[in-house]
Amino acid sequence: MSQSPPFKNTIICQDCTINNGVTIGHGTVLHPKASITTEHGAPIEIGESNIIEEFVQIINRSKEKMIIGSNNLFEVGSLIECKLIGNENVIETKSKVYRDVVIGNSCVISAGSIVPENEILDDNTVYSVTDRNRLKFTSPIPSESHMSIHPGHLEHLHKTLPNFHNMKKNF
Repeated sequence: MSQSPPFKNTIICQDCTINNGVTIGHGTVLHPKASITTEHGAPIEIGESNIIEEFVQIINRSKEKMIIGSNNLFEVGSLIECKLIGNENVIETKSKVYRDVVIGNSCVISAGSIVPENEILDDNTVYSVTDRNRLKFTSPIPSESHMSIHPGHLEHLHKTLPNFHNMKKNF
Protein backbone atom coordinates (compact mmCIF):
# COMPACT_ATOMS: atom_id res chain seq x y z
CA MET A 1 0.00 0.00 0.00
CA SER A 2 1.50 3.35 -0.97
CA GLN A 3 1.67 6.19 1.49
CA SER A 4 -0.33 9.29 0.58
CA PRO A 5 1.62 12.54 0.19
CA PRO A 6 1.71 14.90 3.19
CA PHE A 7 -0.41 17.49 1.35
CA LYS A 8 -3.79 17.57 -0.39
CA ASN A 9 -5.02 20.17 -2.84
CA THR A 10 -1.85 22.03 -2.11
CA ILE A 11 0.03 24.11 -4.67
CA ILE A 12 3.77 23.50 -4.35
CA CYS A 13 6.03 24.82 -7.07
CA GLN A 14 8.66 22.40 -8.35
CA ASP A 15 11.64 24.52 -7.35
CA CYS A 16 10.73 24.63 -3.64
CA THR A 17 12.93 22.87 -1.11
CA ILE A 18 11.05 20.72 1.40
CA ASN A 19 12.74 18.31 3.83
CA ASN A 20 11.39 15.02 5.12
CA GLY A 21 9.36 15.48 8.28
CA VAL A 22 7.38 18.42 6.91
CA THR A 23 3.59 18.14 6.73
CA ILE A 24 1.60 20.74 4.86
CA GLY A 25 -2.14 21.27 5.33
CA HIS A 26 -4.89 21.35 2.73
CA GLY A 27 -4.98 24.36 0.44
CA THR A 28 -1.56 25.81 1.29
CA VAL A 29 0.40 27.50 -1.53
CA LEU A 30 4.21 27.49 -1.82
CA HIS A 31 5.60 29.92 -4.38
CA PRO A 32 8.81 29.27 -6.33
CA LYS A 33 12.05 29.14 -4.33
CA ALA A 34 10.33 28.77 -0.94
CA SER A 35 12.29 26.58 1.46
CA ILE A 36 11.04 24.52 4.42
CA THR A 37 13.87 22.68 6.15
CA THR A 38 14.83 21.14 9.46
CA GLU A 39 18.38 20.97 10.82
CA HIS A 40 17.97 18.21 13.41
CA GLY A 41 15.16 16.17 11.88
CA ALA A 42 12.47 17.59 14.16
CA PRO A 43 9.14 17.86 12.32
CA ILE A 44 7.50 20.95 10.92
CA GLU A 45 3.71 20.98 10.86
CA ILE A 46 2.06 23.61 8.66
CA GLY A 47 -1.71 24.11 8.83
CA GLU A 48 -4.25 24.76 6.10
CA SER A 49 -4.59 27.60 3.60
CA ASN A 50 -1.25 29.31 4.19
CA ILE A 51 0.51 31.36 1.51
CA ILE A 52 4.30 31.03 1.50
CA GLU A 53 5.78 33.41 -1.07
CA GLU A 54 9.05 33.45 -3.02
CA PHE A 55 12.34 33.04 -1.14
CA VAL A 56 10.64 32.49 2.22
CA GLN A 57 12.77 30.29 4.46
CA ILE A 58 11.10 28.30 7.21
CA ILE A 59 13.81 26.53 9.21
CA ASN A 60 13.38 24.39 12.30
CA ARG A 61 16.75 24.76 14.07
CA SER A 62 15.53 23.12 17.28
CA LYS A 63 15.05 19.48 18.21
CA GLU A 64 11.35 20.06 18.93
CA LYS A 65 8.40 20.21 16.54
CA MET A 66 7.70 23.55 14.87
CA ILE A 67 4.00 24.31 14.47
CA ILE A 68 2.52 26.85 12.08
CA GLY A 69 -1.26 27.37 12.13
CA SER A 70 -3.65 28.12 9.27
CA ASN A 71 -4.47 31.13 7.07
CA ASN A 72 -1.06 32.78 7.49
CA LEU A 73 0.71 34.87 4.87
CA PHE A 74 4.53 34.74 4.69
CA GLU A 75 5.68 37.45 2.31
CA VAL A 76 8.72 37.44 0.02
CA GLY A 77 12.10 36.79 1.60
CA SER A 78 10.95 36.36 5.19
CA LEU A 79 12.91 34.07 7.51
CA ILE A 80 11.02 32.00 10.07
CA GLU A 81 12.81 30.04 12.81
CA CYS A 82 10.27 30.28 15.64
CA LYS A 83 8.68 27.33 17.37
CA LEU A 84 5.00 28.31 17.22
CA ILE A 85 2.87 30.52 14.98
CA GLY A 86 -0.91 30.68 15.44
CA ASN A 87 -3.54 31.44 12.80
CA GLU A 88 -4.26 34.41 10.50
CA ASN A 89 -0.88 36.13 10.83
CA VAL A 90 0.97 38.25 8.29
CA ILE A 91 4.76 38.11 8.23
CA GLU A 92 5.66 40.91 5.84
CA THR A 93 8.49 41.10 3.31
CA LYS A 94 12.03 40.37 4.53
CA SER A 95 11.02 40.04 8.18
CA LYS A 96 13.05 37.76 10.42
CA VAL A 97 11.48 35.78 13.24
CA TYR A 98 14.16 34.02 15.28
CA ARG A 99 14.25 30.91 17.50
CA ASP A 100 11.97 30.30 20.44
CA VAL A 101 9.56 33.06 19.41
CA VAL A 102 5.86 32.37 19.96
CA ILE A 103 3.38 34.25 17.78
CA GLY A 104 -0.31 34.17 18.73
CA ASN A 105 -3.21 34.64 16.34
CA SER A 106 -3.93 37.60 14.04
CA CYS A 107 -0.52 39.27 14.41
CA VAL A 108 1.38 41.38 11.88
CA ILE A 109 5.18 41.60 11.68
CA SER A 110 5.97 44.66 9.55
CA ALA A 111 8.32 44.58 6.57
CA GLY A 112 11.99 44.20 7.42
CA SER A 113 11.38 43.79 11.15
CA ILE A 114 13.45 41.43 13.28
CA VAL A 115 11.74 39.59 16.12
CA PRO A 116 14.53 38.52 18.51
CA GLU A 117 14.78 35.14 20.23
CA ASN A 118 12.36 34.32 23.05
CA GLU A 119 9.86 37.08 22.18
CA ILE A 120 6.18 36.31 22.79
CA LEU A 121 3.60 38.10 20.65
CA ASP A 122 0.09 37.91 22.06
CA ASP A 123 -2.98 37.77 19.80
CA ASN A 124 -3.57 40.87 17.61
CA THR A 125 -0.03 42.21 18.10
CA VAL A 126 1.42 44.53 15.49
CA TYR A 127 5.23 44.44 15.67
CA SER A 128 7.54 46.86 13.86
CA VAL A 129 11.19 47.74 14.22
CA THR A 130 12.79 50.77 12.60
CA ASP A 131 16.40 51.93 12.86
CA ARG A 132 15.76 53.60 16.19
CA ASN A 133 12.45 52.34 17.52
CA ARG A 134 10.66 49.14 18.36
CA LEU A 135 6.89 49.42 18.15
CA LYS A 136 4.60 46.76 19.60
CA PHE A 137 0.88 47.33 20.09
CA THR A 138 -2.44 45.50 19.88
CA SER A 139 -5.02 46.08 17.14
CA PRO A 140 -7.50 43.79 15.35
CA ILE A 141 -7.64 46.02 12.26
CA PRO A 142 -4.68 44.55 10.29
CA SER A 143 -5.95 41.01 10.82
CA GLU A 144 -9.47 41.91 9.74
CA SER A 145 -8.04 43.42 6.57
CA HIS A 146 -5.87 40.34 5.92
CA MET A 147 -8.73 37.90 6.41
CA SER A 148 -11.02 39.91 4.14
CA ILE A 149 -8.69 39.28 1.15
CA HIS A 150 -6.91 36.01 2.09
CA PRO A 151 -9.53 33.59 0.66
CA GLY A 152 -9.59 35.41 -2.69
CA HIS A 153 -5.80 35.57 -2.76
CA LEU A 154 -5.62 31.79 -2.20
CA GLU A 155 -8.20 31.09 -4.88
CA HIS A 156 -6.33 33.24 -7.40
CA LEU A 157 -3.02 31.50 -6.65
CA HIS A 158 -4.60 28.03 -6.94
CA LYS A 159 -5.86 28.98 -10.41
CA THR A 160 -2.84 30.83 -11.79
CA LEU A 161 0.39 29.36 -10.37
CA PRO A 162 -0.04 25.97 -12.11
CA ASN A 163 -0.35 27.81 -15.44
CA PHE A 164 3.11 29.35 -15.12
CA HIS A 165 5.14 26.95 -12.94
CA ASN A 166 5.79 23.23 -12.73
CA MET A 167 4.22 21.68 -9.64
CA LYS A 168 5.58 19.03 -7.28
CA LYS A 169 3.59 15.80 -7.40
CA ASN A 170 4.97 14.62 -4.05
CA PHE A 171 8.17 14.89 -2.07
